[in-house]
Formats: sequence, C-alpha cells, structure tokens
Amino acid sequence: MASNWKWIGASLALAVSACGARTTLSSGESVATTVGTTGAGGGPSSSSSTSAATGGGQSTGGGSLCGDGPNLLVATAPNTLIALDELNVYWIDLPPAAIRRVPKHGGAAVVVQASVDPPGGLAVDGSNVYWLEANSGVVRAAPKAGGGSTILTQGPPSGGSSWLAVDATSVVWTVNQPGQVFSTSKQSGGLDLLASAAGFEGVALDNDHAYTFARSPGLAPEHLIAVPRAGGPTILLGEAGNAFSLVLDTATVYWADGGKGAIVKAPKGGGGPEVELSSGESYPFEIAIDEAHVYWTTDGGGEVVKMHKGGGPRVVIASDQPGPTAIAVDEACVYWLTSAGVMRAPK
Repeated sequence: MASNWKWIGASLALAVSACGARTTLSSGESVATTVGTTGAGGGPSSSSSTSAATGGGQSTGGGSLCGDGPNLLVATAPNTLIALDELNVYWIDLPPAAIRRVPKHGGAAVVVQASVDPPGGLAVDGSNVYWLEANSGVVRAAPKAGGGSTILTQGPPSGGSSWLAVDATSVVWTVNQPGQVFSTSKQSGGLDLLASAAGFEGVALDNDHAYTFARSPGLAPEHLIAVPRAGGPTILLGEAGNAFSLVLDTATVYWADGGKGAIVKAPKGGGGPEVELSSGESYPFEIAIDEAHVYWTTDGGGEVVKMHKGGGPRVVIASDQPGPTAIAVDEACVYWLTSAGVMRAPK
C-alpha cells in the first residue's frame, strides 16, 4: 500500500500544483443553488445483523407519500444513474439514451433530453440537469423543464466509466481512462484539471475538496482521497477493494465497497480509522445517506438496506429486487433503480 500511494500521491500533487491555468472553451448559464446532504456522522462500529424486513410489498417505516412498501414508480429500462430534486426522480434510459423524470408521488414519465450521447454522469440542481457525454467528453446543462442544452465545456472522452457531481458554482467529474479529475464553472465554463492518476472512480463534493477513488497502476487497490479544489496536497482517507459510490456529511465520508463486501466510513479530514459499518454484503453497489442513516443496494443480494450511521441493526427495506443499482433518498422515501424500472419505498 505504501509504495502504491507514493506513486499516486506524487502524481496528484504534481497535477494539482501545475493546473492553475484555465482554458475557456465555451460559456454556460448561471444558476445558484446547492446540492448535497449534510448530517452528523461518527459513532462506534457494529457488526451486521438482520432485522425484520421483507421485499415485494412491505418495508420498515410507513407513509402514504411513498406507498405502503416497495412499489414500482415507473416501468422502464434505466442504467445506473439517478438524481432527485424536490418534486421528481431523474434517470437515464439505455438504450436509447434519454434523460427522463417522473414525479415522486407517481405519474407519467417525461423525457427531459432525448437522444443523448451515452452518459457518464447525471446531476441536478434548482434549475438544470447536467450530464457528461462519455464518447465526446462534452459536459452539458439543460433546463429541467425541457429545452435545448448548453455545452459548458469539453474534456477528453472518458474511455470507460466516469462520474459527475455539482454544487452551487461548479461541475466536477472524473474520467477513468485516462485517470483525471476536472472542474468547470456553471456560469463561465472553462476546464480545470484538478488531479491525475492511473484511474478514478466516483466523485463527491464539499466546499473545499473533491472526494474520489484513485487507482494505482493495475486494478487494485483503490485509494480514497480528498483532492483540494483550490490546489494543494491530496489527503489519503482509506483503501477500497472495488468502489465507486461515496457520499458525505459534515464530518464523514461513507462508501460501498463491492470488493470487500462492506459499507465503510472514515473521517473526511483523514487521520482516522476506517470503520466497517456492515460486512459480508453481496456486492454492495451504491450508497446514500440522510441525517441519521446509511442506505445501500446489494447488486448480488437483490436488497435495499439501511443502518444507523453509528452502527446497529441491518434493516432490509426491500428484497428480491432484480439487479438493484443506483439509490437516492429524500425526507420520506428511498428510491432505487432495478432492471424493471424506478422503485420507491418508505424509509
């Protein structure tokens, strides 16, 4: 681990310190909003234990806003990208690639953008939907209500998987091959290279850092790092076997590690131990959080699960799900994608 990290750390430090210049490729529209979840992390570790749970119609919790249990919000053929705003669930159908939305309370699905290039990321804010075109490297924004899209910038083609996140001012994305982390301004466009390594998977943002999994030469291990958005040395936070989904609260980063079969957390500032909240998971795929709980899907186990951030019982919200992948939560509901469509259940 030490020798691999020296290579990545040196590569990233060089990339960050050398990338102060900006090349403006095109201009985009101005939007002002924030995206993300905050809450309190921390707490002792707890071994995984199964609590009362079921699939196909029952769940923990309740509330008519989300139905009486796991239920199909819309039948479709989604990929592994999902996003929420106050009213709608967004996803991308493949094939053909189209960005769609459906009201959280149910209703007809609406096409937001049709015939998009195979996407490498999806995010929304108060006004727009954002995505990365994997084949061309173009980052686009379009009104959530529909209409023409705007090219914010263009980076290199992804050459594989890529991930995208937004905050009030910027769009940040990772390219796996070649391994690069880029940022662009929502208002003025441009292209800033934040970091480079053999490969990157996943991305999450706070005000100061972009968090991602950096890969050393070869396939494993992956290193969870925090990349300063204004430049400076990267921070090593942890090590993963095979991970790409991570989320943040005010103090902690959480991730789903498919290689280790675990849900893991560590302090955002580094220097603290990795804590496995749950182990023995059957390929945990993606992860989400609210103020109190961590939620995840198990692609190998067909489950949607939650656990308190400090550890405790492993509560199954839904089971027997066909290939559950992306997951998101709001105040009342859990939303996830399966091969059958967009699903929903009370938290």
